[in-house]
Amino acid sequence: MTEEHGNTIDAGGRDFFDVVAETLETIEMTFDDEGRPNLTIVMHPDQAEKLRDKQPTPEQEARLDAILERRKEEWLASRRRRDLP
Repeated sequence: MTEEHGNTIDAGGRDFFDVVAETLETIEMTFDDEGRPNLTIVMHPDQAEKLRDKQPTPEQEARLDAILERRKEEWLASRRRRDLP
């Protein structure tokens, strides 16, 4: 069902931060009052241990920041529309 609607991402062999960026482009997101995304990432403890010391490259970090900023603006715009009389 999710594949039928384009809601799957094949992470096979890809860099974790590239997959996260692609995921952030497609998921529904909300933000708290401070503008921080409300996100939860769930993974197997073995995978979490492998990623513990991994950091995004400067390019990946810039991409993630740009995506989050754009998604926050989209979310704020949707809230403004909802607040209109």
